[in-house]
This record gives sequence, C-alpha cells and structure tokens, in this order.
Amino acid sequence: NLKAEHLLPAGITLAGTPTATNPGRGYGCAVYDDQHRVSCDTQLLPNRGTWTIKLNVRAGAAAGTLSPRVVVSGAEPDPRPDNDSTSARTTVHALR
Repeated sequence: NLKAEHLLPAGITLAGTPTATNPGRGYGCAVYDDQHRVSCDTQLLPNRGTWTIKLNVRAGAAAGTLSPRVVVSGAEPDPRPDNDSTSARTTVHALR
C-alpha cells in the first residue's frame, strides 16, 4: 500500500474532487477538510511506475506565499526516509 498525504496550508480550499490515475490498482482519495488534508492511497507501484494525483485548489483572500506539502509513505520499510516529503512554494496575488 502506498499513501500520499497532501497537507494544505490555511487559506487554501479544495475546488472539486481529487482524482488519482492508477487504473485498476487505485484505492482513491479521502478529503479531511477540518484537517486541511487530502489522503490518497494505492497499491505499490512497479519499478519506475507512475501515479498522478490531481487537486484543484482555491486560494483565500490573502495574497502571499503558500507552501503545500506532500508526505509519501508505504507499507514496507523505507531505506531512505529523508526523501519522503516535498513542498511547493506558490505565490498568490490578489485580484485587482
């Protein structure tokens, strides 16, 4: 089992339903609005396999830099836990 936890900063809300593309092998995504979190899981991927998860989000009224974070985990022991998360800095500009 492979899991991706999307940790959304305050001020970001989901716009629609998350989708995960792993045809025939995916379990899906669950939304936890009160925790600002989306959790997606699937079966383990083959070597060099891909799994695409798409989230559409809406930034709140405040402009600034937001850093959503993703943490990946699996059922098997991880020999390199130092590479299990990443953040993406996004600058939000207010509408004029």
